[in-house]
Amino acid sequence: MLTAKKGDGTIVTLPYKMTKQAIEDWKLEEGYYCPCCEAPVILKAGDIKIPHFAHKQKIECAASSEPESPYHLEGKRSIFEWCKRPGLRVFLEYYIPEIKQRADILICGKKKRYAIEFQCSVISEDEFMKRTAAYVSQNITPIWILAEKNIRKAGSSSFSFSRYHWLFLCSPSCKPLIFTFCPVTQQFGLFYGITPFSSRTAFAKHQSYPLGEISPFKLMAPLPDYVSIVEQWRIKRHSWCLNSIYTAKSSHPFHQSLYLNRLSLSALPPEIGLPVPSMEIIETPAVYWQAWLYTDLLVKKEINEYIHIEHFAEAFLKRIKRGHIRLRNLPLIPQSDCNYLVPLSHYAGFLAIAGILREKGSGMFKVNRKINIPRDSEESVMMEKVFYEKFKSMILKRGME
Repeated sequence: MLTAKKGDGTIVTLPYKMTKQAIEDWKLEEGYYCPCCEAPVILKAGDIKIPHFAHKQKIECAASSEPESPYHLEGKRSIFEWCKRPGLRVFLEYYIPEIKQRADILICGKKKRYAIEFQCSVISEDEFMKRTAAYVSQNITPIWILAEKNIRKAGSSSFSFSRYHWLFLCSPSCKPLIFTFCPVTQQFGLFYGITPFSSRTAFAKHQSYPLGEISPFKLMAPLPDYVSIVEQWRIKRHSWCLNSIYTAKSSHPFHQSLYLNRLSLSALPPEIGLPVPSMEIIETPAVYWQAWLYTDLLVKKEINEYIHIEHFAEAFLKRIKRGHIRLRNLPLIPQSDCNYLVPLSHYAGFLAIAGILREKGSGMFKVNRKINIPRDSEESVMMEKVFYEKFKSMILKRGME
């Protein structure tokens, strides 16, 4: 903790930099207490440790659910100083008794309140959602900032995102993004244009902003509509399909479905496994859920037959109930935007652009032609090349808008 309560009820905050003499002077002051549980705390400091308050004895404190590292202490102090702006009241380690939670930073504007949580250690999904819901219950908008050291690159424009990382996805400017911060470099990071390829890998654009060069208001400014990942996606999809041949298990429902429909991973049609808007809600890889839409629905429809978006939804939901398709928990995204019908509609819309379907309006489509299946891997490569050259701009726009 960087704040404590004195005997007279005054809240004190440790200075940013403290000399040894200053530390000794603070220690000589009257007793300090935890602002949350009222238990005695002591000032700890050393040659390496950042000066901070800690409970005198190990006790159950609702606001101290996890140990704080120097990285975390330095991070929230830096963000606190950065948030100090005219017209904003900013509080460090503010305890909210109604929900028994302590926000790293509480910002009070003219009409809204924001709680900033700088998260360094991994917490459970349940704990993340519980804290988020508690803030919302008090009309406080939570802003979760992930420690940037917790994200690693998986390629030139791809990153490893676990289920935990996806919890931080938010949409303050109507574009999904993840906020990060590094107290070592004193930089904010934005991961935006996030397009998941699999349950653990996603393409994204990463932008860094030094604290001194950006304000909290500019950090929330609208971002570019999309980033160019079409070629990287094509390469990743191609290599993934080839590599999966050697790791495929015949007992897996996905591979069984391909086999029963005379499909091969080395020769999938290019219409299966495409990036579409809002598919971050779907944890299952696009290759999987789009292949199942093909085997469970599209392949069964004849030319000139009608197909409604609800038919896509029914086929999709059946696979969810069987455990073959999983959705993500995105607690910071409005529930109205967490509807799997949105990516399904975009996928059906793209199939209409590609000439497979013909859009008739009100969610209704007519089968225009069958999806062509490559005879072998060589033909698959040729079809893929022609497809991406023809629809590159369409995929780029619809895949990232």
